[in-house]
Amino acid sequence: MAEMHQLRPRIFEDNEAKREVNTFPVGIAGPSYSGKTYSALRVAVGAQRVLGGDIAFIDTENKRALDYADDFKFRHIPFPAPFGSLDYLAAITQCVKKGYKVVITDSMTHEHIGPGGYHDVAQRAIQAIAKGDEKKAERAKLTGWAAAQAPRQQMIEGIKQLDGFFIFCWRAKSKTKPNVVIDADGNQRIKGVKHLGYMPIGGEEWPFEMKIFCMLPPGSMGVPIWRSYDPGTQGLLKLPEWAAPIFAEGKALDEIVGQAFAEWMVGKKRSELPRQQGPAVVRGLRTEEAPEMTLQEEDALTADGMITQARDRAKAGSDALQQWWKALTHDRPEWKDLDLDEAKRVKAEVVRLAGELKGAPSPTNGTEKSNVVMSRPDTKAAYDDYVRASVGRLTSSDAIVRWWSAQDEIDLRVSLGIHPDSEDYKRAQNIVNNRVMEIPQ
Repeated sequence: MAEMHQLRPRIFEDNEAKREVNTFPVGIAGPSYSGKTYSALRVAVGAQRVLGGDIAFIDTENKRALDYADDFKFRHIPFPAPFGSLDYLAAITQCVKKGYKVVITDSMTHEHIGPGGYHDVAQRAIQAIAKGDEKKAERAKLTGWAAAQAPRQQMIEGIKQLDGFFIFCWRAKSKTKPNVVIDADGNQRIKGVKHLGYMPIGGEEWPFEMKIFCMLPPGSMGVPIWRSYDPGTQGLLKLPEWAAPIFAEGKALDEIVGQAFAEWMVGKKRSELPRQQGPAVVRGLRTEEAPEMTLQEEDALTADGMITQARDRAKAGSDALQQWWKALTHDRPEWKDLDLDEAKRVKAEVVRLAGELKGAPSPTNGTEKSNVVMSRPDTKAAYDDYVRASVGRLTSSDAIVRWWSAQDEIDLRVSLGIHPDSEDYKRAQNIVNNRVMEIPQ
């Protein structure tokens, strides 16, 4: 009988705990024109002050990073398709081997939906099994997604083993899911949709691999949010307790942020880290109660009644309108009971009123524009005129940015089939940008 060999137990060492950070990944997500690329470069410059070396910029956006070549100094690495997960790992590894301490990758979204990316790999694997048979394709989905997940996981684990300061950018879009309710008979039914908020277009595992993960709302010009009422957005935000004092409320991502991260990375105490000027941001869930609101018993239950109330509150000013709107939409049953189309109609009117209060000429100053009420467009073709007329009435860049951001909240673009990557969206965005440039600063 062969002699049994007893396995030796592993021996582990214990040492006094001291912070040691070799890799620092930062995630920045946001829709088009929220300031992702510019913000990433500013943060990178701050980190470079501490870590030294050149900044490497891995550019999957058809050389769009070069738009900032006059403002920032960096090494440019064009990254055309295919956008395979292991191609990303190879690009980042190459930068580290060349000695670049700070590496920006913009955009990680191509790894998810670009040619050769995660979705592409999965679909190719499914079709290879199904060979055109729809039933086989349905059964092959798990196999297809597993084929795509393997290289992605290899990429993630590979990046985690690299030393450096890494900034990853993702595009983001507003997401929804069916709102399932229980009716009086105890049956489930779908009533409208539930808004999840803005979420990155990429693998759901990514935010959890970041040291810091922030969201830039549309038109935010690089100012991140750290709390959200939207459950999808809130679940992704990542701001450790030690990092919160670095950020000031309402301030854009900048060189101070990058410098503070890098100084923490190399061992400085949190009390020694630089901070943005202003009140520090608040982390965590939004749990505060919405302001109380008096609603008329009957009329308030209808969309028309809510619109009437909105107009009445608008007469008292922007703050009164905003307080009323927050109270209405914060778990009020009369709001939840509205049909989706009716809710959109109320939102559209509130946004119109808010836009006028935030910068439109006063109705008493004799300007004809102030009395123009824009109706909601019902076609893509009419959307340009709607945008042009709406921003044309506004007289401050802040009001224009707020108005443009609010369009996502009322789902108007989605209802017209205008998505962030479409030419219709880009054309409308250019109208908004041109109007901002017309306003004296």
